[in-house]
Amino acid sequence: MSVFSAAEIFGTIAPAAPMATLITNQSTGLTTYTNELYGIALDFPADWQVEPSILVQNQLIFIRPPNEEFNRIPANSDTGTGFSVTASIPSSFSYLDPNTMQAKTYAPTAGDYVTSQKYNTTKIENATASPSESWMGGILSHFYGELTHVYVKDSPIVISNETNAWRLDTITSDDGVQIGFSSDVFVIHDGVLYRLNFYTQPLNVPNMLPIAEKIIESFRFI
Repeated sequence: MSVFSAAEIFGTIAPAAPMATLITNQSTGLTTYTNELYGIALDFPADWQVEPSILVQNQLIFIRPPNEEFNRIPANSDTGTGFSVTASIPSSFSYLDPNTMQAKTYAPTAGDYVTSQKYNTTKIENATASPSESWMGGILSHFYGELTHVYVKDSPIVISNETNAWRLDTITSDDGVQIGFSSDVFVIHDGVLYRLNFYTQPLNVPNMLPIAEKIIESFRFI
């Protein structure tokens, strides 16, 4: 897989979603989120709280456990626990194939998004390792020491019968101390890229990850 620029690979923001429906089943203890515009649904524990998607333009839903600190810091945060779904429109692009010297069109896959994310993560690691050598390192040095990442899961998956999907689980450390865990699922379906993101503190993983995995498994196209 190749690494492409953000403009090439991330495309445009998806259309704004209207008010979605939330239906709680008291017998199962689950709430079902349904978004008719995007044709998606997922289930989550009924006691989890739904927060308005006001800070991330292409965020469809943001939920968090009860009594959890309200936090919208993205993946690899050292505080809070949250689960979100975002949607965007991938952009196909044309390029000159150096082998055939012919113009070709390429449509990024879910795996390409993971490759791009890992590439950007490496840039952050390099910046924090030498903070005086870049503007990014200078900014990050005000908040972090040397950031490192361990990928504990990095593999294609099938979600709601869609095979163009990939999962990346990451543990983030700051100067050798674990500060965050994230699980990202990228899936492309009917021309829309969906990103399912779960994040929490590392020591919360044994209790919270099984719940997050059930939410991921429930994600479906309708």
